[in-house]
Amino acid sequence: MARAAGVVGSKLGELIIVVALIVLLTSVLVRLIPGSPATTILGSAASAEAIESLNQQLGLDRPVWAQAVNGLLQVATGDLGQSLTEGRSVWSIILDALPVTLSVIFVALVIALLVGLTVGLVAGYRNSRRWGHAVDLSSSILIALPPFVTGTVLLLVFGIWLNVLPAGGWGASPIDNVRFIWLPAITLSMVAVAPIARTAYRSTQEVMKEEYVDAARSRALSETHIAIRHVLPITALPLITLVAFNASILLGGAIIVEAVFGLPGFGQALSTAVLSRDYPTVAGMTIASAIFVVIINMVADLAVAFIDPVQRGKRWSR
Repeated sequence: MARAAGVVGSKLGELIIVVALIVLLTSVLVRLIPGSPATTILGSAASAEAIESLNQQLGLDRPVWAQAVNGLLQVATGDLGQSLTEGRSVWSIILDALPVTLSVIFVALVIALLVGLTVGLVAGYRNSRRWGHAVDLSSSILIALPPFVTGTVLLLVFGIWLNVLPAGGWGASPIDNVRFIWLPAITLSMVAVAPIARTAYRSTQEVMKEEYVDAARSRALSETHIAIRHVLPITALPLITLVAFNASILLGGAIIVEAVFGLPGFGQALSTAVLSRDYPTVAGMTIASAIFVVIINMVADLAVAFIDPVQRGKRWSR
């Protein structure tokens, strides 16, 4: 319990620092984008006086450091502010877009883990050069393919030519979304399946050399029992850390995939906010992304502490 509390406390400290840095950096970087929200809201035909008046109302006439400090104070109270262009809270925009993105990421991870872990375990069990070369070659090909290329190919083949799955968009209900989510999720899973398969393969090879595996075989235990009881838990440890480490990559990949398939998720909301110079929404969505990544890493650390026999022994001994 002490270790778990330490992990949570450490991650919460990281979260506070990350959020503070993001607010400060976003306040500076988004203002480097040409144009202003006042011009976007009022239109290019608006007078200079009207634009200046709206900038004053929105607080955009103040120095960047003052706006950054104000943003930090708002975030500290859980207030991400109001959208400059949509007239509603940033939280409502995030909560509308987040379920779509998280659904795609979750299904993609399930696919990547099932495929990658199965391929890695089988190849590691075979322990032959042919299987090793096959895993390395296929992983290199998948890593080299950008998500927008994979998504476009899948969209053309399954969505247009074969017409077996929707070519894009999002359903009106969760039941409809079962059909719409497959192509985006498969596309995103390609980002994760290659490193998962390669890591599982290497890890399985190392585990198979351990003495406790030979001892299990000497007791005439089935290979299935050995794989599930003795090999899989140890093989899963680096995979948990790998998935957490790639959380930000998966989130970025999801945004690209959403653009390819026209999903109303984080990607669409963020690109709209950037193009309209909606500073509070850009900052709020960036902060939400950082919180997502930190929470995933915190959960992964706790999972490793629970699954790892060494760490579990330390925890119970306290």
